[in-house]
Amino acid sequence: MARINPGLRRDIERLSDYARRLKFSGADPDLKGVASYCLDAPGSSGNMVATVDWPLSSPGRPVQPLPHQLWALRDRCLVATRAGSNFMDYRPETLDHDFGILRIGASGRDYSVVWGLVDDGQPTSELPAQLAIVEARLARGDSQVVSLHDHSIHAQLVCRLLSEGQVRADDIARANGESSVYMADGVGFVEYYENASIELAEACQREFSRYQAVVWDLHGSNVVGASIEDAMARREHFTSSLKLLALSCLAGARPRGIRGELFERKRQLARSRGL
Repeated sequence: MARINPGLRRDIERLSDYARRLKFSGADPDLKGVASYCLDAPGSSGNMVATVDWPLSSPGRPVQPLPHQLWALRDRCLVATRAGSNFMDYRPETLDHDFGILRIGASGRDYSVVWGLVDDGQPTSELPAQLAIVEARLARGDSQVVSLHDHSIHAQLVCRLLSEGQVRADDIARANGESSVYMADGVGFVEYYENASIELAEACQREFSRYQAVVWDLHGSNVVGASIEDAMARREHFTSSLKLLALSCLAGARPRGIRGELFERKRQLARSRGL
């Protein structure tokens, strides 16, 4: 059996180290404690799917059906996290337990596991949505895609503010001047759907055809990048903007954000950097 690419191993280890640096307070997120909970709980559980080079001749476990057809992913391989896994728990010695390499079939309607997910492990339950996100970005012309999803408490709070009309999705992109360059195209919003549903996959595909950062109502957030390192940087900036917006509103204020010509300059800067 082929061995996992050393570069991919290094990137996954970096993801694990990054997650372990996130401090989770463990506080009860009731109304009284919500502000202090937000300060220390960016969220470390979640999942990832990323395009990866892998020999197509590798033998695979029995084929599993997909709920929708993925034209851009036919005969491609992707790395995916294990269902129920936690970013903070990944270790170099257990990569074949926590991750798997999936090969999408020639029809785009099924996949097989060609590496990892030992002990009959299954990929994340949000696999249909994650694959739809990768499909949308490849259709836009991205050559490599990493989709990183987490269950950020900040995103859930901001989604509540969005549903109540207190903020707009555009406010997230503009809230933090230093982070706005990573959200120059704006921020998307996906209504709540069950994890493995075709509705969630279709909604994510629509939003990620336009945006690189999206909030999922009552669920969390998702970013895409060209590498694990790029996706982690985008997640960190996205989370900082969500946190600033949520805590400001809880304090009875609203971030002024950057507007007009200044935001347009940020947008141009992002494009010049290929962000």
